[in-house]
Amino acid sequence: MRQLSVKIGLLFLVFILLIQSVLFFALYWTIAGDRVDEVFEGMLAQGRSHAEALSMDFTDETMAHVVMMEQGNEQDVLITGTDGEILKQGGDFPEEITVDGWLDGLPETGPDSVMLEENWQGATHVLSASRVTIDGTVAGYVVMAAPSGMILGTVSQLTNQFVIGGLLSVVLTMVTVFFLSRVVSLPLRQMTEATRDLAKGEMHVTLGYDRNDELGELELAIRQLAQDLEKVKQERNEFLAGIAHELKTPLTYVKGYADMAKRADTGEADRARYLAIIEEEAASLTRLVGDLFDLAKLDSNSFAIEKGTVDLSDVLRGFCRDLAPVAKERNRLLAGDIEDRIRVKADECRLIQVLRNLTDNAIRYSDEDSAVTVSLTRAGDGRILLAVADEGAGIAKHHLPYLFDRLYRADPSRSRETGGSGIGLSIVKAIVDQHGWAIEAKSEVNKGTVMTVTIPKGDVLDGDDPDCG
Repeated sequence: MRQLSVKIGLLFLVFILLIQSVLFFALYWTIAGDRVDEVFEGMLAQGRSHAEALSMDFTDETMAHVVMMEQGNEQDVLITGTDGEILKQGGDFPEEITVDGWLDGLPETGPDSVMLEENWQGATHVLSASRVTIDGTVAGYVVMAAPSGMILGTVSQLTNQFVIGGLLSVVLTMVTVFFLSRVVSLPLRQMTEATRDLAKGEMHVTLGYDRNDELGELELAIRQLAQDLEKVKQERNEFLAGIAHELKTPLTYVKGYADMAKRADTGEADRARYLAIIEEEAASLTRLVGDLFDLAKLDSNSFAIEKGTVDLSDVLRGFCRDLAPVAKERNRLLAGDIEDRIRVKADECRLIQVLRNLTDNAIRYSDEDSAVTVSLTRAGDGRILLAVADEGAGIAKHHLPYLFDRLYRADPSRSRETGGSGIGLSIVKAIVDQHGWAIEAKSEVNKGTVMTVTIPKGDVLDGDDPDCG
């Protein structure tokens, strides 16, 4: 995680330094240009002031006064005639500077003051010239000279200030980025520790955040994940314990009755009865293993539903006809209340599996000499209602929300003769859900239970549709 914090810090640092560099250079050149322009404007203003004074009194006395005013200043002054003749100059005016050629190019009209030389980086001095105008006629020029070093010193001072400020800014940026990267990477390290604890089986994890931001949401998600994992772990343990119990009981029966059947003193009638019990328990084991395979398919998302056209009326009549003898053997009456010509889009094999589970539960949990009714009706809004009702002991209301959970039994004390494995209804719910249908359980204690599968209008086919026949 330290590597991540270093990467985050370096990334922030590079971006911030790039932004700072662009801003610093832009600010530097802007301020440097302003400082140079200030010097030029000062020279032009000073030259213009001297030219105005000379325009009112263009005499040696006034020229001497102008030269005297510039003594001791960094700027030097030179007064010329229109032909370039030097009339007066300051004692410090650079001798190497001549005005030949410059004054010839000055326009007779336009700005009163112009820069003659602006190259402060390549020349020793910068120069400006101002016209002395008397009664509309140019009488001469005032030339101001300033050493380039004066501007260079100003720019150098500005450069030093920017370098020092830039270095301080870089240092502060590096320190800030370091702490920010640590702040950003700290939650990631804590999340890593939390996930490691989860991997070790420690489900009570927390990151210690109480905030309404992304980190708070992430902590909430991790805690929710831990709770879900704990629930899954608990359900898995309960599931395995339940399956172990469901397998242990019939295996105990098979082993016990097989031992009794092998005894030499066992009569043929008893041996036949024991073998029948072993056969029944083997069939129970076969059903349980089949249910477990279905659950495995559900968990791996390979529990395929292939919808086709199904004449539900015919399927239910055939199913009731085949199941009636089984119900009769158990002293139950299987009745059918089925409307004609109801066709739907469904997986017929899975639909029969739903019917088998629902009717098996109804027969198992109903009283002897009672009726189990399979009904198929049309609702007023075009839906189809498929219901299996019994007249058994019923189920208390607080059990109804959990009927379709795996291995759930409304009465855990039921014997194996009156209670199933608790897997069938969860498979029923999965099949119904994958069809896009709904299933509901209604029950009253001592009156019976009704399981109703609702098929939406979109899966109901017109009875006269030629594709359905």
